[in-house]
Amino acid sequence: MSVEQLANYLTTRMDHPVFDMTGIKGRFDITLNWTRDKDQDDGLRASGSEPEEVAGPSLFTALQERLGLQMEARKGPVTILVIDHAERVPTGN
Repeated sequence: MSVEQLANYLTTRMDHPVFDMTGIKGRFDITLNWTRDKDQDDGLRASGSEPEEVAGPSLFTALQERLGLQMEARKGPVTILVIDHAERVPTGN
């Protein structure tokens, strides 16, 4: 995957958007193991099964130590959809 695809994947796993600001081009074979935060259950608890406890680095540590990538918080533009008004349109029976 590309670094941009990795950033998109990480966006789905975090509460905030992740952007690729590295400028690194190309595709890479990426293997990354990390311990999930207790707040990130990926819906496992909702299905009744508890996540396995595995000792390992945090996502931030794994990205830096294994891939040499660093995540940092920044403010920037994001796309937001605002619905100003909605009406129910009558439909025929």
